[in-house]
Amino acid sequence: MIKIFGAGGCCCLQLFVKRAATGLLAEVSLRQGGVLRPHLWAEPTAAAATGDASASLCTCTVNGGDYRGPLNTTVSGFACQPWADVYPVSHAFTPERHPNAGLDGGHNACRNPDGEASAWCFTIQSSYRWERCAVPRCAPERCDPTGA
Repeated sequence: MIKIFGAGGCCCLQLFVKRAATGLLAEVSLRQGGVLRPHLWAEPTAAAATGDASASLCTCTVNGGDYRGPLNTTVSGFACQPWADVYPVSHAFTPERHPNAGLDGGHNACRNPDGEASAWCFTIQSSYRWERCAVPRCAPERCDPTGA
């Protein structure tokens, strides 16, 4: 599927691609300025992508608090800073201070350690300290704890 839209003078092109073998659905966005940015969108089985059967590549919660996937770019396409790093952005959201927030492992993936409205990350851009991430919602059947 291809989607073209504009907002505030910005024109964007989004291409959604689904791999038949894994079910991976990816979004590739071409934003104003000609920067091509791929974004992981959703996948039915996280274990195939991460090797971690408990990982989730989508969220079942409204605020993304359960998200443990690899998405590591913000809604504007900025790269996320690793959670264990305190440069360029100094912060207190370390794996030691938030042991159950999925910040361990030296990764820079989007998380929601403080209960914000959605998953987010610190960026490596000096103009943006942090920004929200577009974590996809899981299909309802993945979120049903009864497995029905």
